[in-house]
Amino acid sequence: MDSYTVGTVVIFCSITWIIASPFVVFYYHKRYITAYRELEELRREVSPAVDIQSTQMSASEGAQSTNKQPITENRSNPVTPLSDHELLTKIRSMSPYDFEKYIAQLFEHFGYSAATTPYKRDGGIDIVLYKNGVQSYVQCKKYIKQIVKVSEVRDFYGAVVDHLHGGEAFFVTTNIFSSDARRFVKYSTNGNKIRLIDNTGLLTIIRALEDKGVVVPIPDVSDISQKIKPCPRCRGGHLVIRHSKNNHSPFYGCSNYPECRYMQKINS
Repeated sequence: MDSYTVGTVVIFCSITWIIASPFVVFYYHKRYITAYRELEELRREVSPAVDIQSTQMSASEGAQSTNKQPITENRSNPVTPLSDHELLTKIRSMSPYDFEKYIAQLFEHFGYSAATTPYKRDGGIDIVLYKNGVQSYVQCKKYIKQIVKVSEVRDFYGAVVDHLHGGEAFFVTTNIFSSDARRFVKYSTNGNKIRLIDNTGLLTIIRALEDKGVVVPIPDVSDISQKIKPCPRCRGGHLVIRHSKNNHSPFYGCSNYPECRYMQKINS
């Protein structure tokens, strides 16, 4: 290839780059702006979905509206507050039914009346909320490692969509939601208010109440849940705390259920 041909190719490539470079810069700039906006939207969704404006009321007003008195520290015997990790670990140690009751109490301190539904027969709704004559609904998932999938959010939406007459739907988990679940809520709920509260949002709500002097107690199950016992029947599993469907009384069951149906009373 002679020098004339090489020079022609160089000139052609230079002119092509000069023409194309603004479009390339514009394309990647647009992608950056889109990604930044999506990130900001996710951050807003992570914030507590409960009407945080209601936290501006005093703790005494919140307690009067729910007939609950805030539980405050004993100043003569101060207790070291739990870190976020310790608090989340303690919440995750609760049974699913106790977790539902705990979440119901949190909502009550934001001015709602809350009623848990029958365990295991809730039709996808764990808590029914009442405020200013309007009903709202809550589903709770006490997950440690499992991520809430879009199918779970879609099922919950299907269970409440015909009942949302000015109310809201809250999906609360101790872990996180999949990106597909968040996209579903953003684009597929036809303007209905579906609020996703993940572990970060849940901790934010709890800390907001603590700042107002309100502490919702967490059942202490460390004395029994932290003692891992092998299953005496199958020898491959270990005993975990379960709750009766009839009266929610706790008992030990095998972690290999339903393959192993061993049961044992807690006090035995």
